Amino acid sequence: MTVRGTSLGLAALLGACGAVAAEPAARSGTYGSLTLAVSGDAVAGVFAEQRGAADVGAPQFSCLFLLRGTLASSRAKVET
Repeated sequence: MTVRGTSLGLAALLGACGAVAAEPAARSGTYGSLTLAVSGDAVAGVFAEQRGAADVGAPQFSCLFLLRGTLASSRAKVET
């Protein structure tokens, strides 16, 4: 095998590995306390969570965030 053949083989192998290791596409779904809706390049969602219990004396709190944004490649620009 020549150096050129080795370089082409290595390039093909790295290309194949890169395709497998690429970030998955954004998908609608529920991820723990976060629910996302994805449509094209638009994303919207809700994060809601509560902690604590009054009957055991633990402090109680709740968080609720609404979000929306746009996807660009493997990133998103999001407003809350």
